[in-house]
Amino acid sequence: MQYLAAWYRRSQGTTGDTLTHVNGGSGQRPLRKLLALAALALFTSANAGSTPAKLDSAMPTAERQHHQRTNCHGVYDVLVSKVLGGSALNSVEATFADSYEANAKARIPCPLPPEELAMRAINRDVTNQPAQAIVIEYLQQDDAAAYFELGWAAAQGKVSGVDRAMAFETIEQAAKLGDGPANYILGALKGSGQVLGPKDEAQALRHFTSAAEAGHVDGLFMAGLFHIEGIATPKNVKKGLEYFRQASEGGHVYATFFAADAFNMGKGVKADHDRAYNLARNLFDDGYVVGA
Repeated sequence: MQYLAAWYRRSQGTTGDTLTHVNGGSGQRPLRKLLALAALALFTSANAGSTPAKLDSAMPTAERQHHQRTNCHGVYDVLVSKVLGGSALNSVEATFADSYEANAKARIPCPLPPEELAMRAINRDVTNQPAQAIVIEYLQQDDAAAYFELGWAAAQGKVSGVDRAMAFETIEQAAKLGDGPANYILGALKGSGQVLGPKDEAQALRHFTSAAEAGHVDGLFMAGLFHIEGIATPKNVKKGLEYFRQASEGGHVYATFFAADAFNMGKGVKADHDRAYNLARNLFDDGYVVGA
């Protein structure tokens, strides 16, 4: 693949591509409207926020992004930033960094980050060149998350010397490998007709379905919306609400509101007030007056 060779050529020109840590010291280491809103939110960092300290009287907004992505590549980038900032890694951080680098060279999957590190890398873009150089090594393993992180960083202009065409080709490869965030982004862009050419709602549905199958919370919501509205597929409220139910379990506020309203009023499904109550309670617990 031509773009894969280009990534490797780029990695050869990156210096300081590993971290060198010293105990106790510092070191250096290397819906159509909703579709448009979803696409816009991708490039404005509309990520999930924390539960409000007080009840929010506003209605839930469909464009809010809820999915929380975290992976070994983002964790490594966090550690690179720490070292480049002049701080030493602690023992847990150093152990993970060493394993991450060793696995890249050995062509084996990257290590699972400890939870304390994974939480620090939620929705983290890999922006440091030393980290990007190691992530490139993971491409040889068909690491879907590695393809996504490199492509997504490049699409936002955070990788020098890589144009958008190559960026989205890399994201498309991540999607083919089943990456949830990659499929969600491509679905939003294909469905809105932004960036990637004319609108193609059938392709958008395929990408959203793949994202949903990977457990992507916003992908579940969009797949449900397509079935409820009958976009690029026969209208199927029951199937759409099942997607919404799964999205609500992942914390998607708008999916929870829509499902609660449908079950309460019997919109397209048999009224189920117990289920409506439980969903409304989830909204209330998330800080929304509408749930109360």
